Amino acid sequence: MSEKLFDIVTVKGNDHLDFLQGQITQNIEKLTAGTLHYSAICNPKGRVILTCHIFPLKNRVGIVIPVSMTDILISRLSSFILRSDVTIEKLDTSTSLCIDSNELDSDLSVFKDNYHDVSGSSFFTSRKLSNSNFTEVYTNLNNKNIQKRAIEAIEWKRLRIIENIVDITQENTERYTPHMLNLDLNNGVCFNKGCYVGQEIVARTEHIGKVKRRLILYKLSSKNITVDEKLYLNDKDSNAHILSISGDRLAAIINTDFSNQELSYKNGIAKPLTNPFK
Repeated sequence: MSEKLFDIVTVKGNDHLDFLQGQITQNIEKLTAGTLHYSAICNPKGRVILTCHIFPLKNRVGIVIPVSMTDILISRLSSFILRSDVTIEKLDTSTSLCIDSNELDSDLSVFKDNYHDVSGSSFFTSRKLSNSNFTEVYTNLNNKNIQKRAIEAIEWKRLRIIENIVDITQENTERYTPHMLNLDLNNGVCFNKGCYVGQEIVARTEHIGKVKRRLILYKLSSKNITVDEKLYLNDKDSNAHILSISGDRLAAIINTDFSNQELSYKNGIAKPLTNPFK
């Protein structure tokens, strides 16, 4: 069985919408049924604690979160509940996987679009990856046909990098702003909603209009590289920070002045594949 990459945490209660609106970069009031919305939770300095995808369910909101960040998410949100009528819980029965879109279609005859029942206790939500013919699935329903066709975790990670999405983990939490991680380019930040933790810093960056460092995707000539290695530009340290490596793809935060140039590392060359802000 493939490694589980994501958990699903739900937030419910009479105050859950107002509560989340003050914690997350996405506009909770504008969530669309059947859609996964990219988002983040920041600290007061506007640095991203974690990234996630959120989706609406009946009387609650689901949060898709990397497994290693689940406890951090629950602890962070719980510290702000105070007297609010809010309940936060991890769904122990949730399933997260990625499958070839063509194979998925043949197994979804019992579902119409993104499914959740009248009571809201069961759900099946999916997201088609825009740069490949694969679909991410998040559900608490037991569909063995879909589960056995899921691709391996390492390939799923690679596909997410290609989507310009990097999942913040304990190794890089609270180091980068939403703009550095391209959340502003991936509709992960709402700039006309009310206040949330870190909002003032994030808004200031947007209004300045200049982001000095961005997440860039690279294709590697050799897979023999680790996240703690340095990337060089003309034999000088580029000061790039590697966030994720999967197969022959690498995602790194780098100065935008030379983000379209090839970088070298000990065992090969890293060629930039995207420059989304140009």
